[in-house]
Amino acid sequence: MKVLFIARNYPPHVGGAERLNYNLAQNLGKFVDVKVIPNRFGKYSPLFHVYSIFKIMLNRDKVDIVFLSDAYLSPIIPVIKKIVKKPVVIKVHGLDITVPNKIYQFFIPKFVNMADNVVCISRATREECIKRGISPDKCKVILIGIDKEHQKTYTHSKKADGKQLNIANKHVLLSVGRLVKRKGINWFVENVIPKLVEKDKNFVYIIAGDGPYRKIIENIISNKGLERYVKLLGKVSDEDLELLYNIADIFIMPNIPVDGDMEGFGIVILEASSHGIPVIASNLEGIKDAVVNEKTGVLVEPLDPDMFAKEILKMLESVRENRKIKKKIRQMVLDKYNWNKISQKYYSTFALLTKKTNGGFLYESRDSGGEY
Repeated sequence: MKVLFIARNYPPHVGGAERLNYNLAQNLGKFVDVKVIPNRFGKYSPLFHVYSIFKIMLNRDKVDIVFLSDAYLSPIIPVIKKIVKKPVVIKVHGLDITVPNKIYQFFIPKFVNMADNVVCISRATREECIKRGISPDKCKVILIGIDKEHQKTYTHSKKADGKQLNIANKHVLLSVGRLVKRKGINWFVENVIPKLVEKDKNFVYIIAGDGPYRKIIENIISNKGLERYVKLLGKVSDEDLELLYNIADIFIMPNIPVDGDMEGFGIVILEASSHGIPVIASNLEGIKDAVVNEKTGVLVEPLDPDMFAKEILKMLESVRENRKIKKKIRQMVLDKYNWNKISQKYYSTFALLTKKTNGGFLYESRDSGGEY
């Protein structure tokens, strides 16, 4: 089976979607012949749509199926269906279907619905697709994968050095991500950190990432005198991030609901969990599919500072008492979100459309909201 993968977000560009598409292409290559058409234009440039159509036309006789990386690319589906006449599968993340723009919402869901299959990376994303008129029968939930092979071991990092951060012998809470409203980090610093300080001063909350809410967070830290307890690092290198994952006791993802902006999944949760870090996160949107509640972490209702503080203190006690908890979490995550299994599910979706199995595996869709 030959698949043409049109990837709007792809290395050398950096980001969660870029890592997802790269890992997916690499692992799909074990089951099908994948040719990637990466974006060499701006992230939102319409030139990539034109370029993609050109590349699809050139390869029309060499491919069995066209796979689009996200809903932003859906306007090219009518061309593929009418001129190239190949089956189309499109992957939807969340933000690419919930953009709060009337013109966007009028056209994009209609284009997405023209695809033969719509792969949603979480149940929450599937729900958003169906709300917008996309056929439930087309929407399949296939979660994101993680590989243990992506991890590396580093022994030193200037930015994350323990002495420099003054975190020796302290419990480490960690958040990683772009500092935007939906991530809820400013809310967490303002409402939860002071409650933790009242109960246990032997901790530090490290935030790795940058974005428009950085200044807001800096002001909260300063106004509340939390400099000893909150360390805002900004963007960090892969080496620094690996070190942070290795020293963290709990990973925090305190997202809050924001109209038109959603967390499609939460790749950083899988990255943290694959290092054995227990997660405490908001019971919200696609995050619910990234945490195995009460096993790899705990889901807390968003905007509940008392419950966040309670669960963090409880988790810190569990980590102190049970040193094997990290090993269990790591193994469970690598088993459940194994890229090999995830790729086979994509393969099954393609095979059912093209009627080509090549001796591979076919997964039947279950009744759990279209999830494979």
